[in-house]
Amino acid sequence: MTRATSTRANTLRDRAPRDRDAREDSLPGGVRFSDAGGPPSGQNGPPPAVAPGRQNPKRGRPPGDALGRQTARERYYQASAQKLELANAQKRGELLEHTAVQHAWARVVFTIREGLLNLSAVALQRGLVTREQEPELQTLVDEILEQLAER
Repeated sequence: MTRATSTRANTLRDRAPRDRDAREDSLPGGVRFSDAGGPPSGQNGPPPAVAPGRQNPKRGRPPGDALGRQTARERYYQASAQKLELANAQKRGELLEHTAVQHAWARVVFTIREGLLNLSAVALQRGLVTREQEPELQTLVDEILEQLAER
Protein backbone atom coordinates (compact mmCIF):
# COMPACT_ATOMS: atom_id res chain seq x y z
CA MET A 1 0.00 0.00 0.00
CA THR A 2 1.17 3.44 -0.75
CA ARG A 3 1.19 6.21 1.74
CA ALA A 4 -1.60 8.15 -0.09
CA THR A 5 -3.96 5.17 0.02
CA SER A 6 -3.44 4.46 3.66
CA THR A 7 -3.95 8.13 4.53
CA ARG A 8 -7.24 8.19 2.55
CA ALA A 9 -8.45 5.04 4.28
CA ASN A 10 -7.61 6.50 7.69
CA THR A 11 -9.46 9.71 6.84
CA LEU A 12 -12.61 7.82 5.80
CA ARG A 13 -12.43 5.66 8.89
CA ASP A 14 -12.13 8.74 11.10
CA ARG A 15 -15.26 10.30 9.54
CA ALA A 16 -17.44 7.20 9.99
CA PRO A 17 -19.49 7.15 13.20
CA ARG A 18 -18.13 4.71 15.69
CA ASP A 19 -21.33 4.03 17.55
CA ARG A 20 -24.46 2.94 15.64
CA ASP A 21 -26.78 4.80 18.00
CA ALA A 22 -24.85 8.02 17.51
CA ARG A 23 -25.69 8.19 13.78
CA GLU A 24 -27.60 11.13 12.38
CA ASP A 25 -30.59 9.01 11.41
CA SER A 26 -31.40 7.85 14.92
CA LEU A 27 -33.93 9.20 17.35
CA PRO A 28 -33.61 9.48 21.12
CA GLY A 29 -33.86 6.11 22.82
CA GLY A 30 -31.96 4.30 20.05
CA VAL A 31 -34.93 4.19 17.65
CA ARG A 32 -33.82 4.71 14.07
CA PHE A 33 -35.82 6.51 11.36
CA SER A 34 -36.26 3.29 9.41
CA ASP A 35 -37.75 1.66 12.54
CA ALA A 36 -39.99 4.67 13.18
CA GLY A 37 -41.34 4.65 9.62
CA GLY A 38 -39.68 7.92 8.62
CA PRO A 39 -37.18 8.38 5.81
CA PRO A 40 -33.54 7.51 6.47
CA SER A 41 -31.06 10.36 6.39
CA GLY A 42 -30.05 11.60 2.98
CA GLN A 43 -33.44 10.82 1.39
CA ASN A 44 -36.18 13.31 0.77
CA GLY A 45 -39.64 12.88 2.14
CA PRO A 46 -42.76 12.68 -0.02
CA PRO A 47 -43.04 15.13 -2.92
CA PRO A 48 -44.74 18.41 -2.10
CA ALA A 49 -48.52 18.41 -2.56
CA VAL A 50 -49.80 20.37 -5.54
CA ALA A 51 -53.18 22.04 -5.31
CA PRO A 52 -55.64 21.18 -8.13
CA GLY A 53 -55.10 23.42 -11.12
CA ARG A 54 -51.71 24.63 -9.88
CA GLN A 55 -48.48 24.19 -11.80
CA ASN A 56 -46.40 21.16 -10.92
CA PRO A 57 -43.12 22.62 -9.64
CA LYS A 58 -41.05 19.79 -11.13
CA ARG A 59 -42.55 19.71 -14.59
CA GLY A 60 -43.96 23.18 -15.14
CA ARG A 61 -47.47 21.98 -16.05
CA PRO A 62 -50.53 20.79 -14.17
CA PRO A 63 -50.49 17.13 -13.21
CA GLY A 64 -52.58 14.85 -15.43
CA ASP A 65 -55.17 13.78 -12.90
CA ALA A 66 -55.61 17.10 -11.09
CA LEU A 67 -57.79 18.51 -13.88
CA GLY A 68 -59.31 15.19 -14.95
CA ARG A 69 -57.06 14.94 -17.99
CA GLN A 70 -55.18 11.85 -19.04
CA THR A 71 -51.47 11.99 -19.47
CA ALA A 72 -49.88 10.78 -22.69
CA ARG A 73 -48.57 7.71 -20.91
CA GLU A 74 -52.05 6.81 -19.62
CA ARG A 75 -53.54 7.21 -23.11
CA TYR A 76 -50.76 5.05 -24.56
CA TYR A 77 -51.30 2.25 -22.03
CA GLN A 78 -55.07 2.41 -22.54
CA ALA A 79 -54.72 2.21 -26.33
CA SER A 80 -52.25 -0.67 -26.03
CA ALA A 81 -54.63 -2.57 -23.76
CA GLN A 82 -57.55 -2.07 -26.15
CA LYS A 83 -55.44 -3.22 -29.09
CA LEU A 84 -54.41 -6.35 -27.21
CA GLU A 85 -58.01 -7.08 -26.19
CA LEU A 86 -59.16 -6.82 -29.80
CA ALA A 87 -56.35 -9.09 -31.01
CA ASN A 88 -57.22 -11.69 -28.36
CA ALA A 89 -60.93 -11.52 -29.20
CA GLN A 90 -60.12 -12.04 -32.88
CA LYS A 91 -57.96 -15.08 -32.07
CA ARG A 92 -60.77 -16.57 -29.96
CA GLY A 93 -63.18 -16.07 -32.85
CA GLU A 94 -65.29 -13.52 -30.99
CA LEU A 95 -64.39 -10.70 -33.35
CA LEU A 96 -64.88 -10.79 -37.12
CA GLU A 97 -63.80 -8.40 -39.81
CA HIS A 98 -66.40 -5.91 -41.02
CA THR A 99 -66.15 -7.00 -44.65
CA ALA A 100 -66.61 -10.71 -43.80
CA VAL A 101 -69.79 -9.95 -41.85
CA GLN A 102 -71.04 -7.66 -44.59
CA HIS A 103 -70.51 -10.35 -47.28
CA ALA A 104 -72.22 -12.99 -45.13
CA TRP A 105 -75.28 -10.79 -44.63
CA ALA A 106 -75.37 -9.96 -48.34
CA ARG A 107 -75.47 -13.69 -49.16
CA VAL A 108 -78.31 -14.25 -46.64
CA VAL A 109 -80.38 -11.36 -48.04
CA PHE A 110 -79.75 -12.50 -51.63
CA THR A 111 -80.86 -16.05 -50.77
CA ILE A 112 -84.06 -14.78 -49.12
CA ARG A 113 -84.79 -12.48 -52.09
CA GLU A 114 -84.33 -15.30 -54.60
CA GLY A 115 -86.55 -17.60 -52.53
CA LEU A 116 -89.33 -15.01 -52.38
CA LEU A 117 -89.11 -14.32 -56.12
CA ASN A 118 -89.43 -18.07 -56.85
CA LEU A 119 -92.21 -18.55 -54.29
CA SER A 120 -95.12 -18.30 -56.76
CA ALA A 121 -93.55 -20.73 -59.25
CA VAL A 122 -92.70 -23.28 -56.52
CA ALA A 123 -96.18 -22.95 -55.03
CA LEU A 124 -97.69 -23.61 -58.50
CA GLN A 125 -95.47 -26.71 -59.05
CA ARG A 126 -96.46 -28.17 -55.67
CA GLY A 127 -100.12 -27.53 -56.32
CA LEU A 128 -100.51 -25.03 -53.49
CA VAL A 129 -101.95 -22.36 -55.83
CA THR A 130 -103.76 -22.46 -59.16
CA ARG A 131 -102.59 -20.81 -62.39
CA GLU A 132 -105.04 -17.98 -61.79
CA GLN A 133 -103.66 -17.33 -58.28
CA GLU A 134 -99.96 -17.35 -59.30
CA PRO A 135 -99.86 -13.75 -60.69
CA GLU A 136 -101.57 -12.45 -57.54
CA LEU A 137 -99.03 -14.22 -55.34
CA GLN A 138 -96.16 -12.85 -57.46
CA THR A 139 -97.57 -9.32 -57.18
CA LEU A 140 -97.78 -9.69 -53.42
CA VAL A 141 -94.15 -10.88 -53.22
CA ASP A 142 -92.99 -7.98 -55.44
CA GLU A 143 -94.77 -5.44 -53.22
CA ILE A 144 -93.14 -6.89 -50.10
CA LEU A 145 -89.67 -6.77 -51.70
CA GLU A 146 -90.23 -3.16 -52.79
CA GLN A 147 -91.20 -2.19 -49.24
CA LEU A 148 -88.05 -3.85 -47.89
CA ALA A 149 -85.91 -2.06 -50.50
CA GLU A 150 -87.27 1.34 -49.37
CA ARG A 151 -86.07 0.82 -45.78
